[in-house]
Amino acid sequence: MGCDRYDNDCDLLVDECDEDLIAPTMTFPNLLRVETDMSDGTPIHLVKGPICFSDIEDAQRFLLANIDVSDDCSHEVRIDVDYVPSMSTPGLAAFNATATDERCEGGNGNHVHSEIFKVDFFHGFDTQGLQSENTIVKGMGCDGRDQNCNGVIDDCDEDLMPPAIFMSEGVTLTELPEYLGRDFVISHCFDSSADVASFLRRNIHAEDDCAQDLLINITEVTSSYVWEKNHKYNLAEYAVTATDSRCGAGENWSMSKHFLVKVFDEYNQDVKLQGCNGVDENCDGQVDDCSEDRTPPIISFKEALTVSAYERDNGLTIIDNPAFSSLEEARKYLKSIIKADDDCAADLSITISSPPVAECANTVFTVTVTDPRCSELNPLQTVSKDFALVVDGIAPSVSAGFEREADLTYFDQEGLYLHIDEINNDYENTMFSYNVTDNCPQQTKVEVTVASNEFSYSNSKTADSMVLIRERSDVRQSQKLQIFVEPKMCVREPVIGSLHSKPLCDWDTLTPPLRFYQIHVKVTDYAGNVGKVRTNIIILPKNYQNIFRKAPGFSTSTFFIDMVKHTPPRYIVQTKEVQWEAENNEAIESVEVVDDQVIVVMLGEILLTSVDIPALLNQEQMDAFLAVLVEVLQTEGCPESIQKCDVNIRSMNGHSLNNNRLMRQSRRLQTPLSMFGYGFTIEALCMRGVCSDAQAVANTLYDEVSLALLTEIESGNLADKLRETLSDAGIVLTDTVSLSDSGAVIDAPLILTGWYPDLGGKSGSCKSDDKAPEYMKVNDSWYEDSLEKCCDQHYSETYSTCMGNTVGYYPNWGSAGSTKCLNNANLLPDYMRHNPEWVYDGIESCCERYYSWAVGDCIVQSGGDSSAAPARNKWYMDWVNMVCKQSCLEGTDTVGYGSNCGGIAKESDDLHATVEDCCEDRLHWIALSECVADSTPPVPNNGTNKWYV
Repeated sequence: MGCDRYDNDCDLLVDECDEDLIAPTMTFPNLLRVETDMSDGTPIHLVKGPICFSDIEDAQRFLLANIDVSDDCSHEVRIDVDYVPSMSTPGLAAFNATATDERCEGGNGNHVHSEIFKVDFFHGFDTQGLQSENTIVKGMGCDGRDQNCNGVIDDCDEDLMPPAIFMSEGVTLTELPEYLGRDFVISHCFDSSADVASFLRRNIHAEDDCAQDLLINITEVTSSYVWEKNHKYNLAEYAVTATDSRCGAGENWSMSKHFLVKVFDEYNQDVKLQGCNGVDENCDGQVDDCSEDRTPPIISFKEALTVSAYERDNGLTIIDNPAFSSLEEARKYLKSIIKADDDCAADLSITISSPPVAECANTVFTVTVTDPRCSELNPLQTVSKDFALVVDGIAPSVSAGFEREADLTYFDQEGLYLHIDEINNDYENTMFSYNVTDNCPQQTKVEVTVASNEFSYSNSKTADSMVLIRERSDVRQSQKLQIFVEPKMCVREPVIGSLHSKPLCDWDTLTPPLRFYQIHVKVTDYAGNVGKVRTNIIILPKNYQNIFRKAPGFSTSTFFIDMVKHTPPRYIVQTKEVQWEAENNEAIESVEVVDDQVIVVMLGEILLTSVDIPALLNQEQMDAFLAVLVEVLQTEGCPESIQKCDVNIRSMNGHSLNNNRLMRQSRRLQTPLSMFGYGFTIEALCMRGVCSDAQAVANTLYDEVSLALLTEIESGNLADKLRETLSDAGIVLTDTVSLSDSGAVIDAPLILTGWYPDLGGKSGSCKSDDKAPEYMKVNDSWYEDSLEKCCDQHYSETYSTCMGNTVGYYPNWGSAGSTKCLNNANLLPDYMRHNPEWVYDGIESCCERYYSWAVGDCIVQSGGDSSAAPARNKWYMDWVNMVCKQSCLEGTDTVGYGSNCGGIAKESDDLHATVEDCCEDRLHWIALSECVADSTPPVPNNGTNKWYV
């Protein structure tokens, strides 16, 4: 309906106003961009331009000129534009545009149509950016409008929003109170300024509402700021400027922002003790990583432990107690007392490396602690610390001896034996000495114990009884102790105690019938290693040769030793403890400085076994042997590069040598061992010409000589060299050569000719064969170079018999008071020579015939087998045949048991009333019936044929 050329309402008027039911319409030119907002139900048209207005009338005229109106009926349509302040907002002016059909004006609403238009309205626009609520709209800028109404859309003057500068995600910024207006990059730090610039270029961003092409400039302003947060940081300030390249510099076109960053140009020096503290301190983007862990692990002792330790200036920790006998024991102990801590790692690796050999108090172990997380990346996380512990795996070497050259000195594999004759003195000084050598300078504990198979005591005398041990001062350590022993034995007769020389005198019945002492020297070092040596003192009974001459093995060299060594003494008589300073090397006898030379005299001993040197060599051979020994020691022991080195042999088997010649003693037992004491005299230049430390030079030379000799002995070279050199000198050593800890062991059967007394063979003469008793072979005083001299020396009373001019035994009535029988043909009276009835074949028969009142004394004085006993026909022990005998002349039958006489008993023999008493007391380990039967032949012992325990 409307203006369709019809009379739609039948009032005979075509297209009249009543029929016009469609209001006028409004349209806009295509050049205008109009957006319509229907949010409130009423259309509001926003004219987006490209135009803006600064005057209401201009805006009205613009709308009037650009709004087209039309109507389907009328061509007479009017447009009116009115300003509506109530609907205007800052920057937008609202206008009400009304289209009216003038033909039907005043008619119904179909003839009028109104719409609201809003246009950009910037009255009072400030090109300097002075923003005002009344003049400018916040957030304006490049929005496709000509906001400054100069005909140019989004030009630089209307760009009132400067660029915005911001950081990438992951970068944390904060503001420090003391540096307001600056953004502090707390999440990152940097090793150098170059790293900062690179970081900012990667992470600084700028945006602008108008410009796409922004210029970003980064400059370092200063690095003088300091900020502390647990540690010291150097802060650097950087200025970042973003500029709109279209418009250039200007407040609205350029923006600057200042940043503070952490820079560590001197990382190791400026930042101390940092580590696992939750901060990325090494600026690599990782918090508490290995490379920033600048605190190494700490090695310390475990709490609640008491460790005797101190640290030297060089960092070496000394643990001086306890001491250990092996490297493994020390390593385990060290592992048990140390711990390792770290500020970052809880699981630390601890290793302990041991040295190749123990070096006493300077045995250094290295403890290495490693953080397994970081050891390969960060060398700081592997630390080592040295600990010096006391490790000594070598026992002290102990030697002992007696400086009694006039007495018998006997070496055996089990120790040294001193033989002292029984005398009536209260005490004898044993001249005991001992020496301790140790690989470590230290104070060792020495325990000297004296034991014996007998024990005697008298409270009327000294409380020390049979042994005195006295400690002396101001003497060499080796002679610090004096040991005195009682040189007698218990009277082994059934005498009431009050008649003894001491009220108490007891003996071990299982030991031989003589007194002997053992001196045990036990040395314990600080690691518990023990060195031991044993020396022995045998008290030889009075007239021991007559007492034991018929005992089995009496002619052998080890007779007394074999008797005592299998029955160790059970009585501990005395014990003494002293200290030995091992650093005092008594083997260095003297150190003398002459001009620029050090003269050192050092002593030592070398042990050759199975070499019967003294008795088997005459003096010429002895001189040759000693010369060879000197040559070998000098060749093998003298250090190189020294001025002079002399060797001399000072002693043999404890006896002094004068210019390598053995001083003859009155008697010496043979020994299968020969101990030679030697001395080295070395002249050496002082080190660097300075003699202030001569002792150090001496110690070095001593170690060098000792090591050289020890090496040659252990390798066998010294024994081979000695054998070879002796062979070249015409002294042949045969059999094998072996080794012992104390020296070369050489077996050498050598032959010596001469005349010796046949004391064991009962020939009553001298012999010149090679069958002399062993004890004679070490004592050349037994030997004479002729039969006459030997008979005169040893058989003066029976000289004729010894010389072969034999005659029977006759009474010595030519000497007043004499009770002896002679067999000297030169002294035989003529009346006896012509009447053979005066002469008897044996001593016993002669004494029985002519001295019946003193048969025993006669036998003894006539050179018989033993002393006469005070009682006749009593029983005594025959140690040779291990039976009981009667004290009567052999070959007689005075009791009726048969041939039971064993000769007159000795004074020292224990006498018994019956054979049964003798067997029970002296041979108690043999069945009584067997002992009685063996002691009283020919009565047979048939036994009982029963079993016994």
